[in-house]
Amino acid sequence: LTNLCLCGKAFSNVHDGIISHGPSLQMRGFDKQLQVGFVSHLEHREMIKCGSHAKDCVDPIWVLYNESHYTVMFMKTDGRKNSEKFDLYYYDQQGGQDEEIRVTATLDNMPLPAVGKHDLTPYLNDIIRTVPAWRLAKINWNGTDPLL
Repeated sequence: LTNLCLCGKAFSNVHDGIISHGPSLQMRGFDKQLQVGFVSHLEHREMIKCGSHAKDCVDPIWVLYNESHYTVMFMKTDGRKNSEKFDLYYYDQQGGQDEEIRVTATLDNMPLPAVGKHDLTPYLNDIIRTVPAWRLAKINWNGTDPLL
């Protein structure tokens, strides 16, 4: 149903194109770049793989899937091209959120600090970093308490 809403076709998967598993099993994913994107915390957990058609969408708006519900992340101005720093806005009404949350992503080539097995990382940070160009993004919550 989510894929039907995002692209007008009821694909069962979120990868790009068709993946064949033998002659009788073909898994279909997105066949072209989406207008509005899709990213998931399940990818961070290595349970699915979202394709570039979903991540590199036309408009800077993404439907996010986390745990058992959907939320939205967007840019007010498209800062994806040639920008080392940009703002992403996040909104989740389920958590009683009244206002959008602004996080600032800063890109560089420096590796992220090591995370211990008992350290908590906000799930939004993990979701943002599933986009290949943003995998090393430093996330600043701009004074808002990070959502864990």
